[in-house]
Amino acid sequence: FPVTIRPTSPPALPQTASLHHTPAFAYFDNELQAWTLEAKSEENRIEAKKMMETCFHAMLNDPHLKAACELDLSSLELTSLPECLGMLTSLKKLDCTNNMLENLPLSIGNLENLEVLLCDRNQLTQLPDTIGELSNLKDLHLDHNRLLALPDSLCNLSKLKRLFIKYNNDLKNLPANMGSL
Repeated sequence: FPVTIRPTSPPALPQTASLHHTPAFAYFDNELQAWTLEAKSEENRIEAKKMMETCFHAMLNDPHLKAACELDLSSLELTSLPECLGMLTSLKKLDCTNNMLENLPLSIGNLENLEVLLCDRNQLTQLPDTIGELSNLKDLHLDHNRLLALPDSLCNLSKLKRLFIKYNNDLKNLPANMGSL
């Protein structure tokens, strides 16, 4: 049966909460709950990012997460995704909409079953070349980013049906072979 994981935000953490004792993610009845850390300083943001990476690694040992078909990380104010995300090879849909992502991990190309990638409303300026390895990708949503160019490897996506790239005002050119899609 398909497994869908949807993080939700709990109440804001008290200002005295220590990042060392606050999990970035926790399971409740096999559902991933994302905890929004109020990172008031750069040091706290770096620590929160390290915690997210550690928690992702730990969760990858959970068979429920490995079998997940959908992962919704939308609206969590994420600035990056961990490289270990590429280990979730069962994913068919990944929603990273409405964050502050500046890039996607190179390991995104390992998501061989991914059909839908939603990355609208982020801060992406480029896509990794490995995006061209998503052989089952049908929908790619990149509206409202800061893309400067699209990688030539995008032309390898033979199953791509829909590409959304509106409101990337600095995007001036498309890959030369784009018409072959």
